[in-house]
Amino acid sequence: MKLYGFKKGSLSVAAEKAISAWLSQVMELAEAVATQSRRYMAYYLMLSHVRKSGVELQHEAGRARAEGAFKR
Repeated sequence: MKLYGFKKGSLSVAAEKAISAWLSQVMELAEAVATQSRRYMAYYLMLSHVRKSGVELQHEAGRARAEGAFKR
């Protein structure tokens, strides 16, 4: 009541603003989750043809690094 006063409709305005703020936070979170999901799917599709496990790929990368395949 201090913020919007005691006049008619001030409670409705306060409720509307609170719901709007909450909804914008929920929408931001939903967009972040959707972005992460799209990123995951892109990685999955890029690597779907690889028939090695993650551990095998790490070992292969370590061997390549040791051999100097990734020189700068």
